[in-house]
Amino acid sequence: MPAVAPTVPQAVTYSSPVQPMACYQSYPQMQQKPQVYYPQQILPQPYMHQQPVCMTAGGPVYMQQPCQAGNQFMHQQPYHAGGQHIDVHMSATDRRVDDSKPPLPMQGATHMVICGIDYSCDTQSWAGPPPHGHGPLDTHYAFEMMKDLAWKSGAQYMTLWNQECTKEGIAQAITEVASKCRPDDTFIFYYTGHGDQLPNMDGSDGGQDECLCLVDANGNTDDPSMQYRNQVWLRDDHLIIPMIQATNPQVKVMVIVDACHSGTICDFDQKSEWAKRRQRAISMTGCEDTETSAGSGKGGMFTRALTKAVQDLQGRPYNVSTVYNKTLEHYTADKQPGHTQSIAIHGCTVLPNEMPWPLQPKGPYTSPANSSWRGQRGLLGLH
Repeated sequence: MPAVAPTVPQAVTYSSPVQPMACYQSYPQMQQKPQVYYPQQILPQPYMHQQPVCMTAGGPVYMQQPCQAGNQFMHQQPYHAGGQHIDVHMSATDRRVDDSKPPLPMQGATHMVICGIDYSCDTQSWAGPPPHGHGPLDTHYAFEMMKDLAWKSGAQYMTLWNQECTKEGIAQAITEVASKCRPDDTFIFYYTGHGDQLPNMDGSDGGQDECLCLVDANGNTDDPSMQYRNQVWLRDDHLIIPMIQATNPQVKVMVIVDACHSGTICDFDQKSEWAKRRQRAISMTGCEDTETSAGSGKGGMFTRALTKAVQDLQGRPYNVSTVYNKTLEHYTADKQPGHTQSIAIHGCTVLPNEMPWPLQPKGPYTSPANSSWRGQRGLLGLH
């Protein structure tokens, strides 16, 4: 009997519908010499080295760098599959995705890198605490929420906080953790902190790169003249390189980012390395490229809604599509007047209803947003 060749998944790529949205302008971008830092604590597998710690509510939370609201419109990259337009949302106004397929069983192990910055370590820029800045952010709550969810879901994880979140440190952590993944395992990258955009050199992606506002070895994300960011921040092009280089194409990848301007942080398109490898990858982010993600005073609105969604769904298997739709419900129920963000989902090769959600608690789970950190303290801590 002749051998049957394995089915190669089609490199479907998709993003969110184009719709008018108020956006925020970034600052002018300039250059300075880079500083290289490698964190001293790279943990061997298993990466889980402590249980999440308790954190009391309260303390000052400040707004991010000054923003100017404009009357610009969001122009997202097109989504294609073999030249065809793919729209995973119900409509341009209903951002839910199709969730009609049965839940898929979990396969393999889950390996995760959890990163967070509140900029209390920044002593010179707008992001740090007074007198130089308007920080810190309320991101430590979201950081601890994701540690709690990862631990209770049996994921093996590594954490990086504040000064550890340099470009070199995050690249090294991704390589360390992702390289442990075997075929059908899932690699997750989570980040909570500031996000912004930098002009790119090749004119792609609308002339802008989405960036994670990382820090240098001293904990600074910028300088007073805002000339340092080009050397410190992590561009989307560079974020995905270690993920692709360190993983087998059969490893599933999930990128979760609770930050401003983060919609297309993975650059999923037909020319990307994701598509060339036919790698199953999905990103869920707090907002689209031209938007900001809000904090609540007790963690980002997106992360809080996400963990509440997981609590609602416990006790049965569920797909990424189910979690995404339930996250939208919680965000809509909890959002406050004066700010709106469009929680985004983008991907390649696999649709949201074709991938099991990788962080499913092994036992009873209550989101900290529904218990110790319940409630909000106003529209604070825009990321």
